[in-house]
Amino acid sequence: MDRSPFRLLVTDIDGTVCGPNQAISQETKRAVALLQARGIGVTVATGRNAWEAWSLVMELGITIPAILANGAQIYDLAAQRLLHGKGFCQKTLRAFLGSLAAPGSVEIHWFDGAAWRRSSLTEFGELQDLGLMQRVILSDPENTLDLADSPVCPYWVFRRGRLTELTPKEANKGAGLLMLCSLLNIAPQEVVALGNDLNDLELIRTAGVGLAVVGGHPELLEAARAVTVPMECHPVEKIAQWLVGKTPWERIVMRR
Repeated sequence: MDRSPFRLLVTDIDGTVCGPNQAISQETKRAVALLQARGIGVTVATGRNAWEAWSLVMELGITIPAILANGAQIYDLAAQRLLHGKGFCQKTLRAFLGSLAAPGSVEIHWFDGAAWRRSSLTEFGELQDLGLMQRVILSDPENTLDLADSPVCPYWVFRRGRLTELTPKEANKGAGLLMLCSLLNIAPQEVVALGNDLNDLELIRTAGVGLAVVGGHPELLEAARAVTVPMECHPVEKIAQWLVGKTPWERIVMRR
């Protein structure tokens, strides 16, 4: 059998490999293991942050860094280490934080690419040397912040207990894939990508082969190289069988 020209499968999570009423299937887990055994990497590109994605990525047995927060972060979840974070516009961040009705107990923590730094929210606006800001987390010991995703908010908002993570909305999964490829020293043309929603559009356009699942967003279906089976029919399994040469392309494609 000829060696596959593809070195990496990148799949969305929600609506692609699992959903609110469907756990990750054994078929999907076996498919990930099969690809890994054949030397083809597997990872995810998701709108989730590290807190939300960790258990699912570990369940899948994925060791390659993941594309998180719609492309804002490249994160090694196994090692719990940020490899790349889209830099925050400090002017936008200062304005956003300045608009919050937050008490002095709230602190901002940011990762500058080498170490974590922190400041009280009240003092943050006066700081001059902020350096690079690749990850931003607010700690709110009195649980007073009332933050949620909204169309006017420039950040995606993730909550865990008294912590709130912000990630820039201007990121996209396509840019995240390019950064991941650079870190892994592979070409985007060597990637197969799978998605189901509009936030996967840049991802499937950037990959060598971009696939969408049946029932996906109409614009994604239009942009995809082909449409494969829905989440309930284990699309990762079908793609894996094709990638290792066990199933012809025509058997995994439902619509071109």
